[in-house]
Amino acid sequence: MLAQTFNNFIIQQEVALWGDFEAKSQRRTPYFFNFAKLNSALAMQELSQFYASKLMGFLAKTDTKESATNIDIVFGPAYKGISLCMGLVLALANMDSSHSLVAYAYNRKEKKEHGDKGMLVGAQPQAGSRICIVDDVITSGGSLIQSIELLKEQEPKCTIACILVGIDREEYAPQNPLLSAAEYIEKQYAIPLIALTSIRRVLCEVALQNTVSKEILARSWEYLEAKSPQKNVF
Repeated sequence: MLAQTFNNFIIQQEVALWGDFEAKSQRRTPYFFNFAKLNSALAMQELSQFYASKLMGFLAKTDTKESATNIDIVFGPAYKGISLCMGLVLALANMDSSHSLVAYAYNRKEKKEHGDKGMLVGAQPQAGSRICIVDDVITSGGSLIQSIELLKEQEPKCTIACILVGIDREEYAPQNPLLSAAEYIEKQYAIPLIALTSIRRVLCEVALQNTVSKEILARSWEYLEAKSPQKNVF
């Protein structure tokens, strides 16, 4: 199963960290996923293959003329998404030559006013472009929503075909606490969001492998239940 293999990979590579952290969403959290630890050529190759396998499986299941082989651009939001989008297009081409012309793009933090001006680096969305947004995790969904809006601002007639993340932290959406961030994006923007794994699967796996203490596991489950949409505590 791809999710279980991916869980083992991120645990072995020490991507999953345990303690007291502040997420980009400004929420305090007892766990954090640092994909920057995957900084060797071998680790990036393995990570990219996981993403490519998940994406190709999703595209095959949709089974339509448009989506079967047609992703034109993989977009990665700065900064963690930059290496992900580059690695993913290479892995796609290696797995299937029909994907050899899939391009990558990522955003700048500030608009460039000289040379290759603008907010985007790499492929520029065109009318009809089908884009996959790729990122490491989803917590509140803020960076993914910014990516959707940026791409639509650059080219209103492009299509965001899907969003692919490594880990769904399964936390409530700030805009609607009854929905998870992933559910909110899917409902609000009508874009499929797929994840290689979820925090619940990761917690179950580390419990089986006995790689963290019972105290840390208890704190992690307590945090997750508090941040889950169905049991959000204000």
